[in-house]
Amino acid sequence: MYKRQVFASADNNGQRQARQIDSLVKTKVDLLVVAPSDVKTVAPAIERAYRAGIPVILYDRMIESTHYTAYIGTDNVAIGKEVADYLAHQLQGRGTVVEITGERGSTPVADRHRGFMQGMKAFPQIQVVTLEGDWNLAGAKKLMRQYMDAGKPVDAVFGPVSYTHLRAHETSAH
Repeated sequence: MYKRQVFASADNNGQRQARQIDSLVKTKVDLLVVAPSDVKTVAPAIERAYRAGIPVILYDRMIESTHYTAYIGTDNVAIGKEVADYLAHQLQGRGTVVEITGERGSTPVADRHRGFMQGMKAFPQIQVVTLEGDWNLAGAKKLMRQYMDAGKPVDAVFGPVSYTHLRAHETSAH
């Protein structure tokens, strides 16, 4: 039975998360559950934990390594394809979709984007414009405002990160 649980948030800072993982390894935790904020920066720390004999469960985000015990997540490529199909049908196969992504290095975002773009290939009369966000609600709203202030068209907004499209939609509705 585990005696205590330790929770740490790196606030989407990969270097901070890597330091937190290394610190937890030094205290010899029994189990590590981690959603890597930036897979390239955090993966080495995850591998060190695994090599130290600590079971590592990846949550929501994969790393490019086999040095983990288990993964709990969804098929994000399939999610992206489903969203593409839904939006394309809502737009009756025509229009412009603005996609606002999160920072690079997040496997769910990359996989949803890949699935979305694969799905959109079936709808050549829909243009997809991808704007790179930063996981920040205010940032998504600012990107959308800049895009619209430039007089560019938008018929739908897709945000692979759950909240970005909501703020962007609020902006596009005004």
